Amino acid sequence: MNEAQPSIFISYARSSSREQARALKAELGEEAFLDESEIELGEDFVGTITASLFAARVFIAFVDEHYFSSWYCSKEWALATSAWRHLLHSGHDTAAEQEALEPVLIARSSGVDAQDWRLVPPVLRNVNWALPGETEQLASQLRSQRDLVEHSFGERLHALGIQERIRASFGNASQMPEPASLRRIPQYPAEPARESLHDRFVGRAEQLWRLDALLAPPQTHDGPGASLTAAIDGGGGFGKSQLAGEYLHRFGATWYRGGIFWVDASFGDEQLARQHHGILKALDGTVLSLAEMNDKGLDVSAELARALQQIPRDQRVLFIVDNVLEPEPGAPPQPLTKWCPGRAFVTLIVSSRVTIVDPSVQGLTVDVLRPRPAVDLLSEGLDGVGIERAALSEEAWQNIALWAGHLPLLLEVLNAALRTGALDIDELASYARGDASPTGVGDAQRDALRASVSADQLRGVTEALGVSYQVLSEEQQRIVRILAWLSPGDMPLTLIQKVCPAASDRALILNRSLLQKGSPIAGKGSWNMHRVMADFLRSKGEPVEDWVAAAQRLRDLLPKSGVGDPQTRPEQLALVPLTDNLVKRVPTLTEVQFDQVGEELFYLAHVLDDLATTSGALAPSHTSIALYEAALEV
Repeated sequence: MNEAQPSIFISYARSSSREQARALKAELGEEAFLDESEIELGEDFVGTITASLFAARVFIAFVDEHYFSSWYCSKEWALATSAWRHLLHSGHDTAAEQEALEPVLIARSSGVDAQDWRLVPPVLRNVNWALPGETEQLASQLRSQRDLVEHSFGERLHALGIQERIRASFGNASQMPEPASLRRIPQYPAEPARESLHDRFVGRAEQLWRLDALLAPPQTHDGPGASLTAAIDGGGGFGKSQLAGEYLHRFGATWYRGGIFWVDASFGDEQLARQHHGILKALDGTVLSLAEMNDKGLDVSAELARALQQIPRDQRVLFIVDNVLEPEPGAPPQPLTKWCPGRAFVTLIVSSRVTIVDPSVQGLTVDVLRPRPAVDLLSEGLDGVGIERAALSEEAWQNIALWAGHLPLLLEVLNAALRTGALDIDELASYARGDASPTGVGDAQRDALRASVSADQLRGVTEALGVSYQVLSEEQQRIVRILAWLSPGDMPLTLIQKVCPAASDRALILNRSLLQKGSPIAGKGSWNMHRVMADFLRSKGEPVEDWVAAAQRLRDLLPKSGVGDPQTRPEQLALVPLTDNLVKRVPTLTEVQFDQVGEELFYLAHVLDDLATTSGALAPSHTSIALYEAALEV
């Protein structure tokens, strides 16, 4: 045993538990290590923290509402529990796992929510821990437990043969990784569904490290294990998908050489089968086409599960399931294997607006940005267009960010409007103060967002979206409304061009961040619109006219017969989920509008049914059936 170093390690969040931690350190004296060096984020983590924790025999965490969102705390916790995680994924018995957690004690604050408490191993959750302020009781418990524990954390890891591996893995934690090339890694889509924001990814470093800690590869005897699942939940526009995308870009090349796959769970079963087949093809280029698999009665989901199982364990696979929707009222939630076959053989990230209730899933709740990062995102790059940070007081910047609900989605849109000159900074500050209101924002727009935005954010978010809409020309407003009726989903370049033929209008809409870059389709670009933005835009204009215009643009691009041009078939198939979105949203009609809407429905139904019959990939076409039923109702 190494007694030259303190035998007790105190882990705490500086912002909330500093005084309690200092009191405990004072009670324990030289027996305890308490870091108060105020090291910058990520600087010399190995030298300052790892060595002290490796030398300690017991570890106490002041677990409060800020503990697991702290970069340092999440790293310290992951290191202290690394022996337990190793044993958990190596098939050891329960007694060995429990013994690995004997050096870990907790001072639990009453403010810890259930979501954070899920990050604590079950054997530690059921203990009646002392409160952070019960200093003498904590000191007594720590000394008693230390006397029972024979080995330091470093000695335990050395005995398991993973000490240097763990040290090396934490050595890479000294800074946020830069996005790295994913070449030579099997991928679906062929290019990541989310681009990295690089330096513009602000205010989320702690959540990124926390996600990394949740998914840190457990070391097993035959290499890194798998079957880890993290669920990212939060409101609309909070940045859940972007967080998953940044993890993909920044950790994908390091950990996931076996494959990186992204599935959008918001689509129906037909599109899901196409996505599963795309992943299968990325793993095996010789796989039969989806139509041929259907003809032979092969279940693409089951085939994908088998393919994932065959990937060597030392080649980890990252599987991201984005946009898991809330189940219909009265319906049970779908199992995650619906979207991720072979879940037991991959590392899985799930994003959803609702909390995934599953004991095998570790949760990570994404909230809106804190005030300072929100202002950083809002003001990023503005000095390059002549808008200095000093143009407004810090209070005024904070007021604008608060008015926009601290939502990353809206802050980016407002930032883009300022950068392109569509908005004046003083005008924006006036809107935020309530001195003026954007035109055309009323109850209909607020009602459209109630399901996505909290009540205290509703006014500001609705008005901020109204500002971003108000600065568009009438033609540009009509274009984004039509695109909103087709959302969500990746819209092929050909569709964007059909809805918006003028290149200048397309460039402006993209520069304003009203659309986001999507996955390439048939080697060409695609774009999508965030659900919060689309919900707002569908409440504007004349809904029936916009709906019919969207249907007509689809009609122009779908083949006149089911055969069509083989060169454009991938783009045509990409229109199927967009058509499905349109059908589900047939607006309330007057008698005068029946014929026109019914005509479009029948045409789309006929063409899609023909397309399904000739391709085999979509049969039976549930979209076509839905179209026919909708048309008959009209």
